[in-house]
Amino acid sequence: MSLGLAVIGLGARGYKTVRDAVDIPEIGLTVGCEPIPDRAQRARDDFGIDVESDWAPVVDRSDIHLVYVATPNDRHDEVACAAMNAGKAVLLQKPMAHSIDACRRIMRVQEETGAFLQIGFECRYSLLYSKAKELVDSGQVGGIRNFQMNYFSSLWHVWLEHPEGWKWLAERSGGLIAEKLSHYIDLFQWYTGSLVNEVDVFAADPVLSYFKTTDTVHVGMRTENAATGVITFSFCRASTAAEDQSEGMDGAGTGYYFDHTLIGEKGSLHLHDARVLDLFLYDCDGETRPYLERRHEFDEDRLKLVHNTHDELADVVRRVIDDEPPSLAPAVAFQVFEVCFAAEESQRRRGPVRLDEWRAAKLKPDQSS
Repeated sequence: MSLGLAVIGLGARGYKTVRDAVDIPEIGLTVGCEPIPDRAQRARDDFGIDVESDWAPVVDRSDIHLVYVATPNDRHDEVACAAMNAGKAVLLQKPMAHSIDACRRIMRVQEETGAFLQIGFECRYSLLYSKAKELVDSGQVGGIRNFQMNYFSSLWHVWLEHPEGWKWLAERSGGLIAEKLSHYIDLFQWYTGSLVNEVDVFAADPVLSYFKTTDTVHVGMRTENAATGVITFSFCRASTAAEDQSEGMDGAGTGYYFDHTLIGEKGSLHLHDARVLDLFLYDCDGETRPYLERRHEFDEDRLKLVHNTHDELADVVRRVIDDEPPSLAPAVAFQVFEVCFAAEESQRRRGPVRLDEWRAAKLKPDQSS
């Protein structure tokens, strides 16, 4: 089977998806959809593909089998639902949508149609995080009891290029936690093998005055198996040393700092600079003083290390051709965004939120209609 791919939205992520598709032999046709003329022409010039301004006729085409949705977040539900209703497989860029109600609409259509739906959590395909997961699954560090992540980045120029700056408007993006941190909430659950059931968020007033969502946040989480996690993120002026530059097309030339620690019952993992993974084990006599057992250093392209969209797309294409389910069940991905939007509620309340109570409260309007 030669698969036809439609890429809806040719901003930074959509453009990269078209670039990834060029190297995947099973994709026989790629069509782009982009209403902004300069972006559309760039894709035509760089890849020689057809680019339409209107996505709706494209998702109805019989030669299109897979639809990649990379529109602004507040259009995700409209495009994804139309594609699934048209019988297409869908790879949907995170977040699932800009609100929990829009996420529920997507889930209802997926359940009604049985369509293939995978959310773009490409970190699960990435070499650095996959190696960490491999070491966790080996049992060497024991069960993960704590997850800590620090992520600081200068503002990416592409955020400012979007019409109306939609990524920093909470009502369009869904807020910073869904837009930027859903990847890492998913990783926390992946590493621990357990779902988050409580969130507690501390957030400062925006450092960047034009942000209409928070730009500096601490997200505390607890899972059903009592593991805890904290993600600290800020769009501050991060380190600007040459070796700390973000190398992806989204953030080229910006300051960047990243570290990521998993503390287990037998040892710990420390991921830093997005290129080094250290495995520490505790002493055999029962002391908790750790020693460095092994260091993994990675030379691959940074996008392969942390945001491996190429291998994600290749796997999705293979699964669609072979009629296999997505690697991440839609219901599992949906729960990640329940955590994200419950975290936004925690920020508003300035206190902890239990997922079961938040979920029940959010369902009440639907039940009364």
